[in-house]
Amino acid sequence: QGGPIMLVVVGYKKEMGEWRRTNSGLAARFEHFIDIRDYSAEELVGIGTRFVEENKEESFELGSDARGELHDAAEHVTKIPPGTSPANADAIRCVMKEAIVNFRVRRQNSRHGRSMLRELTSADIKAGLEKLKTKADALPSSSGGGGFDEKARHSNNK
Repeated sequence: QGGPIMLVVVGYKKEMGEWRRTNSGLAARFEHFIDIRDYSAEELVGIGTRFVEENKEESFELGSDARGELHDAAEHVTKIPPGTSPANADAIRCVMKEAIVNFRVRRQNSRHGRSMLRELTSADIKAGLEKLKTKADALPSSSGGGGFDEKARHSNNK
């Protein structure tokens, strides 16, 4: 109708740069960029904690031994290279989803069953992180390799 239009295009920095280069008109039309940084490990711990506390199906809490493990998982998640899926907040949510699955399996196999506290343990968080690593190794990243091998990441950045 002749009025101002705003179009927002979102993606990873490298892939968006490649997309802009596919047509010379795109570079002229998309001149402004907002680079959103990944969450820090501390922010990811907060996201993981809220994910557990706000679970709609069941109310869970983190056991005292689980908080350190969640921080370790968050540190690991911060090392996942951009373009790998899942990464950052999605990755920590995957860890927590799998931790809840591990808790449910543990509860099912326990003689205490439903009477168990709804407390996620460090073992649940570890199991969640291991599941994330397994998924990441099975999926190709945008860099062409699978997973998020920290040694490979550093050698590729040299």
